[in-house]
Amino acid sequence: MRSPIKDANDILCIDAIESILPKECPVKTFLFFSGNLELDLASRDHQVTAYTNKYVIFEFWKCVSSNPHNIIQKAEWLHEKLNVDLVYTLQENWPTHKDPYVRSALFVLLNAYSNRGTISSGHFSLDNYNPIITNKLRNLYGVDKKINIAFHYDENYLDCFNKLGISDEILIFPVGKFSHNWLEHGKSIGFEEYSVNHKMLKQKLEESECKFILWYKKHPALFKMYHSYTMKLLNKYGSETSKLENCHDILIYNF
Repeated sequence: MRSPIKDANDILCIDAIESILPKECPVKTFLFFSGNLELDLASRDHQVTAYTNKYVIFEFWKCVSSNPHNIIQKAEWLHEKLNVDLVYTLQENWPTHKDPYVRSALFVLLNAYSNRGTISSGHFSLDNYNPIITNKLRNLYGVDKKINIAFHYDENYLDCFNKLGISDEILIFPVGKFSHNWLEHGKSIGFEEYSVNHKMLKQKLEESECKFILWYKKHPALFKMYHSYTMKLLNKYGSETSKLENCHDILIYNF
């Protein structure tokens, strides 16, 4: 099962992650969005809890699990009515619509139109929406029985750590691109986007003493920042490599 939601941070190295995880161990994932990581892990007999503090993401997944047909009907009707100017307007105000299924339909459409998988910003093409997306939506009926989708109310997703009651679960963070966060104070982000303070993430993980896996795109700063942790270097196909010049992604873990 694959999600219809595009994500610039979609992980393509699930086999490498599975090679690290103990068999059938429970996992908790953060920065939940497209669901592909979680669906892959659940298909490999892991009990998965996916956390998000973005209500629009949580709402979409609950709606599509309950009634994908409703979302499909509304998305197809809206797609016939939309033009470029309306899409620009919707990028700014799509969560203000009263009907959660209209919001969920717009979630799907704006994500499909987007060239990068963003919803509230970015370049797009109306031609990107196609019947394949509709079929994938249908297949998500009852998805919340496969993965536990959890919403937490903390403005900063890292603030929920002390409330999770972590025991044997392994935490997985599909972070993606690293940033020094130098110019990001006060920066506006989309309704569905996460802001990651990378130094704070490392600090919170160390304070929690939990087992974790981080997925990052290669960045020189990571080798210094996590020098005392185990790293698995991966090429652009998600296979392990020993050559730094072939490295595309990095898995960082502490067990």
